[in-house]
Amino acid sequence: MTHAGSRERFAAFLLDAILLSVVEFILILSGLAALGSGVAGSVLSEGPAIVAYLLAMVLSIVAGRISSALLESSPRGATLDKIALNIRVNDLNGSRISFGRTTGRYFAKMLSSLILMVGSIMAGCTDRKRALHDINAGCLVVNA
Repeated sequence: MTHAGSRERFAAFLLDAILLSVVEFILILSGLAALGSGVAGSVLSEGPAIVAYLLAMVLSIVAGRISSALLESSPRGATLDKIALNIRVNDLNGSRISFGRTTGRYFAKMLSSLILMVGSIMAGCTDRKRALHDINAGCLVVNA
């Protein structure tokens, strides 16, 4: 079992960010179109536009969280970005991780990002290339 390096992990992070941005953009446009469809020829006021934006953000976070947990706890053990880069998330024994563990890993990853990504940068400095959220969740990111 070889551990995924910092480059692969960073590339997966970028792919994930791009995918989520596209989904958010589509949700925002859909929300704005739905709000504007009943108001022919008029410009949306700021209130409905802000509500559509906030609703799209909440939906994308929830959808991203659920899909991430389902995919990482699946037999492939990887989200779409990790599948594209041929890496996966395992427990310390090389087994598939549970939905609950992926959820804990996700929230630990959010905490890592709040402290200037130091928790993620740690992956380049540890022997098994584990970030803070991997250590907290008892996981490894490995080459598939």
